[in-house]
Amino acid sequence: LVMELIAGEDLGRILRTGGPMPWSRLGKVIVQACSSLAEAHSKGIVHRDIKPENIMLVKAKDGSDIAKVLDFGLAKAPWAEAALTLPGMCFGTPRTMAPEQCAGVGDPDGQVDVYALGVILYEGLTGLRPFGGQAALEIMHQHMFAAPVSLRVHRPEVPAALAALVERLLAKPAGERPTMRELAVAVERMDLGA
Repeated sequence: LVMELIAGEDLGRILRTGGPMPWSRLGKVIVQACSSLAEAHSKGIVHRDIKPENIMLVKAKDGSDIAKVLDFGLAKAPWAEAALTLPGMCFGTPRTMAPEQCAGVGDPDGQVDVYALGVILYEGLTGLRPFGGQAALEIMHQHMFAAPVSLRVHRPEVPAALAALVERLLAKPAGERPTMRELAVAVERMDLGA
């Protein structure tokens, strides 16, 4: 395989070392990630392991971020699905897995990636994960059954519309979440200059 050599820093490391990101930067990163994932979804590919460490930020010549979505190693692809998964199997990183992934039921679609971006937005805005714990099963149980603390409890200055969007992304029923393209539009409509 010939792959692009990327010189940058992953979003996970940036959040660990720098804490919450300004919305003017985080929003642009999320829009770019949405664009990449929407393209994958249009081809029937679901990433299934979106986490901050799988979003690499590369500096453009003007100093702005170019977000690259990495590691499609757990991706569900229409041409390989039958050989890789069986009913009841779950794939992903527990701290960003959607409830339906955690339960291992159904056929995960692009909504699992939308949920993961909700987790990333929550962490990027607050510096905290929506669900804590040390054990994978404990975290997965919370994804399935617990409501996250409103991010405005941690960051009251976050606009109500942005907090409501994150809550919608973290909805337990997949059908209550927007599509990846709808998410990109919603983020773009927020004031990214703030």
